[in-house]
Amino acid sequence: MKFSDYEENEQRGSGSFPIQYYLVDEKHPRYVMRLHWHREFELVRVVEGELVLYLNNEKHIATAGDVVFIASGTLHRAEPTDCIYECVVFDLSIVSGYNNTKISSMIRPIISGDIEIDITCDSAAPVARELIKSVAEVGDYFELKVSSLAAEMIYEMYSSGAVRAPQDENKRLTHRRALMTLLLDKIEREYSRKITLAELSEIAQINEKYLCRFFKEFTGQTPIDYINRLRVDRACYEMTVNKLNVTETAFECGFNELSYFSKCFKKYKGVSPGQYRSEFCSENGEIKNAN
Repeated sequence: MKFSDYEENEQRGSGSFPIQYYLVDEKHPRYVMRLHWHREFELVRVVEGELVLYLNNEKHIATAGDVVFIASGTLHRAEPTDCIYECVVFDLSIVSGYNNTKISSMIRPIISGDIEIDITCDSAAPVARELIKSVAEVGDYFELKVSSLAAEMIYEMYSSGAVRAPQDENKRLTHRRALMTLLLDKIEREYSRKITLAELSEIAQINEKYLCRFFKEFTGQTPIDYINRLRVDRACYEMTVNKLNVTETAFECGFNELSYFSKCFKKYKGVSPGQYRSEFCSENGEIKNAN
């Protein structure tokens, strides 16, 4: 497996069929899923171990065999324990017959977030597992099979009552989620330069003390810790895919001091940058011991 297979690309799959599969184990640079969001729908299946997920700041525990449904626009992160898990991220436009007016009227509210979905749905889970398997294998007539499974999964969710209007409490949380999204977007765009608490406070229109408390409530980390973890995750990619050396990587990812880069890297990955580069990257750019 190449290291680039681990990278969560902005474009999922191909432009005409936007869907992407990820297998995540302890060697994956994003094994601990930091808080993020995207417009696509996501399925997460725990293969083994335990995965603690935080969806819009609500805690959920998934164990081997469980499937979790993550709606478009949901702020989510995950903390694994001796865990292997699969993720499939896709645009719901792949649903067969999406251009049909009646079908699109049922799909669009899920995409826009105007209606909520249950994070677990027993009747839809078997279909979701088959969908994940089909995306992972990419067999004959792959697009046709996956498209029909996605449509069946949405049907099961509607017919079982797992799709519903937002509750009043979740409506009240909309502003807080939108604010968190603004902060994450700022950090994702500019992580390679110095980002101050003052800048983030200005965006959020709250003081720095409350900002840190608010940020930690959603991410489990302070803003500085979150930024450093993001930089370290990116450093893994730069060293292995782009073949940058440790010094080049540190400066590329926003660290101005090698000693601080090494300290942060070891904190999150358990090894030094040089050890990581040596252990996981061979001369041809493939991950060692990835399977």
